[in-house]
Amino acid sequence: MGPKADGTIPEVQRERLLDMGFWLKVNGEAMYGTTYRTRAEEKGGPDDVRYTVKDGVLYATALKWPGEQLTLGADVPAGPGTRITLLGSDGGPLPWQRDEQGRVVVITPAETGRYAYSFKIEQPGMSALPRFGTYLTEHVQAGETFTGKVTVTNPGSTTLRAASLALTVPEGWTVTPATNRIGHLAAGASAEVPVTVTVPAGAEPAALAIQATLKSGRLRVPYSIPVSVVLPNLAEGKPATQQPITADGLEAARTTPGVTAVHVQEQAGRPSTIKLPAGTTGRHVRIQLSPDTNPPALAEVRVRGH
Repeated sequence: MGPKADGTIPEVQRERLLDMGFWLKVNGEAMYGTTYRTRAEEKGGPDDVRYTVKDGVLYATALKWPGEQLTLGADVPAGPGTRITLLGSDGGPLPWQRDEQGRVVVITPAETGRYAYSFKIEQPGMSALPRFGTYLTEHVQAGETFTGKVTVTNPGSTTLRAASLALTVPEGWTVTPATNRIGHLAAGASAEVPVTVTVPAGAEPAALAIQATLKSGRLRVPYSIPVSVVLPNLAEGKPATQQPITADGLEAARTTPGVTAVHVQEQAGRPSTIKLPAGTTGRHVRIQLSPDTNPPALAEVRVRGH
């Protein structure tokens, strides 16, 4: 984008610049002077949302008009007294509630503006929205003890005083320390909390979470750390070879007596998870891309089971 040789700006580029300026005039406070949240986008709902933070204010910018309601994640800090408004509207607070999944559902006003729509979320007494980072394994096995750390960053402009981090694990699990005194966390500073977690020997495979809560005065900021209990990897330490199909094509190999075959229709990704029928047993696992002339390029294969 730039002027022509005679110094004039083409009309189409002029219109785009004016549109950008108009949008920033309305939504600039959700951009200027902000920083990123623990996660930048919303993956827990139907709306395409990007988050920014400035001191104790959270901005949720929807990349298209969400319709009659905007759905935000369960970890959005909203509680009694929370005020949610749409930038560019009349500024009145919007009704909101949590649904059965704990997500924040905002009732939207009439559509105002174009391109993207910034919702301002304010919590009384909240001067900062700490950012979390986790260095914990996401997949664990029953009876396993694992270590890692949780990082807390203060992106605000004021000190978080007498801060502490509390951790809650699923029933039967243990975590050390359950509460860690961080102390004063200056603006822009980070603190690392070492964590040791033990999974009970009888834990069943399931997707669970470790709940972290940062406390500083009246400030309470929750954060959910996903962790899944998985079956042992039966392929660990086993040799892998690449061989051509000995049957007359892929279909013949799939229908060979004694073979349990699972055909995945969608395109293979990174990573791909394939669930075998219950009770499946075997001496080896074969992976083949279709067509059968296309050899797979695999970095790692995990076969989880008993």
